[in-house]
Formats: sequence, C-alpha cells, structure tokens
Amino acid sequence: MIIANRILPDYRDAASAALHAACAVRSALHHSFTGRTYTAKHLERQFTAKSDPWDLEGSETGLERFPKTWQLVPDRPYSRILEIGCAEGHFTDQIVKRFPDADVVAVDFVPLAVERTRARCGDRPRVTVEHFDIAAKSLPGAFDLIFCMGVLEYGPTFLQLNRVRDHILSGLAPGGYLMLQSCTVPTVFDNQGWARIFGYGARALHDRFVHGDVVHVADAMVCGDWCMATLLVRSA
Repeated sequence: MIIANRILPDYRDAASAALHAACAVRSALHHSFTGRTYTAKHLERQFTAKSDPWDLEGSETGLERFPKTWQLVPDRPYSRILEIGCAEGHFTDQIVKRFPDADVVAVDFVPLAVERTRARCGDRPRVTVEHFDIAAKSLPGAFDLIFCMGVLEYGPTFLQLNRVRDHILSGLAPGGYLMLQSCTVPTVFDNQGWARIFGYGARALHDRFVHGDVVHVADAMVCGDWCMATLLVRSA
C-alpha cells in the first residue's frame, strides 16, 4: 500500500503531463493543416448562433473580467488606443467612455463581429472599427495602449505566433503599454519546453512578447483561475 501510494501520484502527474502535451501537439498539427485554431468562418457561426457568444454581459465571470483588467491599466492619458479582437464591442465601449479624448481603433478578423461593434460604437466621433487580420498585416501606425484579449489562443497558429508578436509590437509606441489576456493551463505545465514551443497556455503565450525593449510589468487573474492578464511596456 505504501509503495502504491508513492507510485500512483507520480503516475497521475506523468499521465496528466502526457495528456496535456498530446493536446498541444494535436492542436499544433491541426493548425498546420487548417491554418488557424478557429477560422473566421467558425467564429462567424458562433456570432450568428447568438449575440454575446462568450456571455460577457450575463455571466459572473464575464462581468468581473473587465473591472479586473482595468485595475492593471496605468491611469494616465492615452492618445491612440487599439483593441485587437473587439468581438461585439463590449470592451470597446468601455475604452471609449474611459478615454473620451483618445482616438480608438477596434479591429477583428470576423466580419460579423466588426458589424456589431460598429453598431455599438461606430457612431462615436473618435472611434474607427475595421476588419483586420493581425496575422496577415502590421498595425496601422503607432499606439500608446494596445489590448489583445482572448485572441492568441483563438486565432494564430503556433507557427504564426512570432509574426503576430512582431506585428503587434511594431505598432507599440515608446512608453506604450500592451495588455494581453489568454486562457491558463495548470501551472505545472507553464515552463515545460513543449508548452513554450507550441504556445500552450497564457504564460507561454505572453512571455513570447517580452522581446527586445518590451518588458513585463504585472500579471493578474481576471476570470477565476482560468484567464490571466499580463501588462507589458515598451521602454521609452
């Protein structure tokens, strides 16, 4: 019994690690053939099936996510703000109300999401809403605050991550802040080599953006323990 108690926990840990690694490899292979984690058409179907497909307005975790995100954002004036992956414009609306003097650009690669954000926020005088694929093009100009939330695990493949990172960082002005949000995995896997290679989990994804003169500022869990926000800044 003593031997079994010692062996079984190790076996469970090894089995769990193997399962997570297999999921990461399977996802990576799927990406290599399909081109994306979720295609624009797949996400379009989710938006077509119902409004607010991620229940940002109705669920307890959805309602707590944005206030916790704002706690990380430095309280200072911003002139140009970008939101990558605006979905239906719930957070875009908060950006505009919080920074009425800033020029706000909201983009998404799903056409229906762009339409809904335009319906919600497009009549504001300093708001631009565009259809844009961050994996395909560099950002239009420089921004002193960029939000990229719920994007990295849904859009680019692991082969595209460095390109996406370079496109985003190319548009981050000196002294500008970048807010990332992604789903977490069990912390035991955060520093596994395969997790780093395949961009598996928030820690592996976000650390890839600590690059050149862009440095880490802070982390926070914003939806229970399954979604992590990371704030980065480019040296002035």
